[in-house]
Amino acid sequence: MKFYAILPAVLQGTLWWFLMKPFFSFFGQLKVVVYEKVKLLDAPVILAPNHSHSLDAVLLPLAFPLWSKFSPLFYVARPAQLYTGWRKVAFSLQDLKFIGSYPLIPNKKDYGVALEKHVNLLREGNTLCIFPEGGTTKDGTIRDAHGGVTYLATVTKRPIVPVHVSGTFQLTFKNFIKRKNKLTISFLDPILPEELSKQLSEKHND
Repeated sequence: MKFYAILPAVLQGTLWWFLMKPFFSFFGQLKVVVYEKVKLLDAPVILAPNHSHSLDAVLLPLAFPLWSKFSPLFYVARPAQLYTGWRKVAFSLQDLKFIGSYPLIPNKKDYGVALEKHVNLLREGNTLCIFPEGGTTKDGTIRDAHGGVTYLATVTKRPIVPVHVSGTFQLTFKNFIKRKNKLTISFLDPILPEELSKQLSEKHND
């Protein structure tokens, strides 16, 4: 394990798992669906979840078994200056690299520049989570994906694992404590590199 991965592994894969898995399992009735599709893959993979709430990112490590081959997770985050309020303060603390969060470099014209660090993370064997929508949904609908996830998969030849997180949209602490929301993490069919290349080729020919 790389030195920079030790602290995220301890925080995510040990402390967070032991402390928070029972908490979310009880109050959020957390359920993980069809993980079998993922465990057959070799690490690393690119996780591509929908995004309804800040909680989505912290729930994902709990979807994997303790000390999984996919742990710890690393994240593509927006730069701190693009956040407001407490999120801006939080993401200014070394950009939360100590929990595996690495900001992209704002560059809409060149994914090679924007996601250089994240490509390296994948090439070094780390599973990466990117929210393809680029932010949280405002109305509960899943928005079109940006091109970053496709770029990462094309360059690194790693499979994309679409993930559907439900139960977090407009989640409030009050409803959470009252167990009114049922949190579910569903792993969808992985998109293998050869399948992605075929899809991109067909789209280009169209």
